[in-house]
Amino acid sequence: MIQIEKSELNFLIEYKDGSTLDIADLGLWVEYFHIYSPNAIREKVEAPGKDGAYVASTKIGERTVSIGFQIETNSLVDFDALKHQVYKTFYAEEAYKIIRDITPDKYIYIYQEGDYDIEQITPEDGEFGLDLSMFDPYTYGTEEAQILNDPLNPEEANSVIDLKGDKAVLPKYRVTFLEPSTFLSIATPNDLFMLGAPYDIDETSYNPYPIVLDDNMGDLTEWGENGLVPLDNGVVASNFNTDGQRFFVTSFGSGSNWHGPAARKDLTRSLDKWLVDVSFQMKFDSADNVGRIELYLIADDGSTLGKLSIKDTYEKANNTKAEIRIGDNSGEVIASSTGYRPGSYNNNVIRLVMAKRDENVSVHFGEITSGGRYLNGVAEQYVDDDQLYNKRLAAVQIHAGAKGSRQPPQQASILDLTVKELAEKKTFEAPYIATAGDVIWIDCQKQLLLFNGREQLLNGDSAMSLRNMYTDFFPLTPGMNSLGILPSESVKVEAVYQPKYL
Repeated sequence: MIQIEKSELNFLIEYKDGSTLDIADLGLWVEYFHIYSPNAIREKVEAPGKDGAYVASTKIGERTVSIGFQIETNSLVDFDALKHQVYKTFYAEEAYKIIRDITPDKYIYIYQEGDYDIEQITPEDGEFGLDLSMFDPYTYGTEEAQILNDPLNPEEANSVIDLKGDKAVLPKYRVTFLEPSTFLSIATPNDLFMLGAPYDIDETSYNPYPIVLDDNMGDLTEWGENGLVPLDNGVVASNFNTDGQRFFVTSFGSGSNWHGPAARKDLTRSLDKWLVDVSFQMKFDSADNVGRIELYLIADDGSTLGKLSIKDTYEKANNTKAEIRIGDNSGEVIASSTGYRPGSYNNNVIRLVMAKRDENVSVHFGEITSGGRYLNGVAEQYVDDDQLYNKRLAAVQIHAGAKGSRQPPQQASILDLTVKELAEKKTFEAPYIATAGDVIWIDCQKQLLLFNGREQLLNGDSAMSLRNMYTDFFPLTPGMNSLGILPSESVKVEAVYQPKYL
């Protein structure tokens, strides 16, 4: 390939997978680069007796980007090879970014449609023009972040966003709660978005989920083997280890049936109404791996009140199943699933939640992605009409197991465990939507809320249930946007937004 100097009109391509290609490195000289004007599409309505027409609606349609190139190679063979490399460069299944050297802080999204050819001027040289499509007709600036409110560092906060660009944009907000609050509001003089609601002066606030146990699995000190309940078809062997972030197993010990470490931790007080939230991960390096991870719930009389687990017991195939049961081994399985298809839970972090209030038991579980999204969720309800499990929760017991001489999982980890009391709402009490340390992401573009990185609240309800139904997501407009944050003394709020240009 002949090394060429960069054209002033040169550009970079960035594909969906994050890989990039500089057009000059490909050996192309950019001769011209034209982004066509906005494609205004107007729907018109004619009225009898009136000259002309009314504009019923207006939108911006697809736009065209026309680019011309020159090619110079050393031989016909090189020319032909480069030609096919060019074809592969501009075709992709999904839209890719073009970032021009003259505007490195902006980009457009591009698709190639139709076909084209490269005109051969000599056996080694050629030129061609290419029309690409902007299905998304806008040019985007780089993402910007701004702290709107921070009571701990007020000098770093600015509640006025000066939005560049030509179009309104829907921002994201990262809200970190510094103390408990029953509400959050973000407002302009004309718009309001609110979570929860302020409480009346005749009300008092309360925490609907006071924490009784919050363990990030970084310390084994308070876990022991005294008072263990029997394992389902298994025996206790070996011990758990921790790396400061998770409990894991390096050896499952030995046994003819299920075997592996187990440990118990008592709650600071027993609970009549409770919620348990745990995250497991089991990884495989062979289709022959067999294993399980379990959390037993122990009642105040020492019996097994329930169990949350993931397991793989399939022959010659990895197929992780999540399961939640009420009672001991003779109890009732409330929910059991491998996700939306066999194998969808394999190697992933699986979050399981079980809550009991009086005779009503609710459970849900699903996959937690690296970005904190909750996928492949399963939710079920159970009513203990006969009051068979009307006992207080007093302790929890963890277990990770292998079976007989079968090959154990490559990794079995317990990532975090939380037990909360389900507090009763009393007259004239308003519930907190969040407490100190909680983080809520508000994505106005996707109309999505994430509570501590998850789409579900601890009780299994959607995080969207926090949104006050009388308010809505609203955009920022070009120019100055003055935003008011309440309660300003309780939250740190950061806005993330991206300017948009015609």
